[in-house]
Amino acid sequence: ARFGIDERAFWAETGRVAAELRQCGLEVLEETVYLDLLLNYVRRGPDGGPPPLAGLSNEILRETGAELETFPGVVEFLTMLGSFPEECARVTGEASFRQFTIDISLISTGFRKTIEGSVLAPHVQRIFATEFSQMALVPGSDGGVGRLEDTGAIVWPTYVMTHSGKTAAIHQVRKGVGLLEGRGV
Repeated sequence: ARFGIDERAFWAETGRVAAELRQCGLEVLEETVYLDLLLNYVRRGPDGGPPPLAGLSNEILRETGAELETFPGVVEFLTMLGSFPEECARVTGEASFRQFTIDISLISTGFRKTIEGSVLAPHVQRIFATEFSQMALVPGSDGGVGRLEDTGAIVWPTYVMTHSGKTAAIHQVRKGVGLLEGRGV
């Protein structure tokens, strides 16, 4: 409870709000409910108290990545995968293995910046995960579009990875969407 939020109470509240919204006849993704609750904790606290996540920024999310725990052997496995073509070339004496690379994509309903700060980040080429902007749209003085202004804290999700969105991400990885020119899957 680094931020003083009871984890069980947070998830219970997420479930309660999702159930209430469904009772109103709305389609609800719990991923969006928990993101809204999280952002509410950035803006205001329960019962009008101080916001427990005031100032939560992308930098803080990245720093929390260092606290992520992985299952034993995951980092070693990713290291082995990344070095596999070179190891094949060394063992077989066949230099053609060096033309291959293994690109690893990580798909998560977690936060991109947190994963970027974790021990996993150096081993993956792409991360598909929820991302936040710290930029808020400030309306123009003439009622026009206005400009973006850095608030110093996360204010809205620019990309939300849902459980069903993982399927789309897997399809993008499989098709090689977004890879560097000249590299395939």
